[in-house]
Amino acid sequence: MKKVLFLGLCMVFSLVSMAQELKVNAENAKISFDFVKENTKGTLKGLKASIKFDAANPGSAVISGSVDVNTISTGNKMRDKHLKSDEYFDVAKFSKISFKSTSVAKNGDSYVMKGKMKIKGVEKDVSFNFTYSNKTFKGTATVYSSDFGIAMKKKRELNQVNISIEIPVL
Repeated sequence: MKKVLFLGLCMVFSLVSMAQELKVNAENAKISFDFVKENTKGTLKGLKASIKFDAANPGSAVISGSVDVNTISTGNKMRDKHLKSDEYFDVAKFSKISFKSTSVAKNGDSYVMKGKMKIKGVEKDVSFNFTYSNKTFKGTATVYSSDFGIAMKKKRELNQVNISIEIPVL
């Protein structure tokens, strides 16, 4: 009887310590980018995400998501059309940008999420620094578009893109 009770308690504690699945409020999520040297800012919509997160145990987190590249908006329709062309994002072949975490760790008052980002069929390691408060994830990352086959400039460092995310959960 003691063994059964012990096993039951172990199961309960293991379930409680697992990361919770959070429902993403995709309608109010904000994904934005800033192509630094081009002075081009924009947004992406169509977020589909799965977030399992427990602030007390960030190492158990699993976060993944994608956005629809067809929704790219820079405030200039001609530029948006050009960015969707095969010269840049090639949305006819690669309509999604995706990310899947490989680890999440606490870093002071914030978190560092490492994972794999896939753009235009190319997958690279990317780190997001983020906070979680008031049921909202806010984070930033820096990537280089040339790493994903989208080279606006010849030198890698001139292809810097800063990404910002704001993802409310219910």
